[in-house]
Amino acid sequence: MMKEILREIIDKPIEMVTLEALMNCFEVIKDNGDIGLIKFDGLRESSHYTVVVTIPSLDNTHIRMDDSSLKNAVIKVLVKYYKLKYDSN
Repeated sequence: MMKEILREIIDKPIEMVTLEALMNCFEVIKDNGDIGLIKFDGLRESSHYTVVVTIPSLDNTHIRMDDSSLKNAVIKVLVKYYKLKYDSN
């Protein structure tokens, strides 16, 4: 079920994905026992958003993306997360 939730979001065109749906993906990450972090950095001139996911079960693998668009950063991290978590099995 969790795999399908993530797949559904990352397969949609970006303009059809809501921030609420992306935040629900962070619930999936949490429910998987992994850690998600979103940072808003007003001191930077660009790439104001940092999204990080840590996967303790994969030797604390970190996925990090900095971007000027929160939505882009989250989706890029979710795509990498999905590949590491589900495509490597």
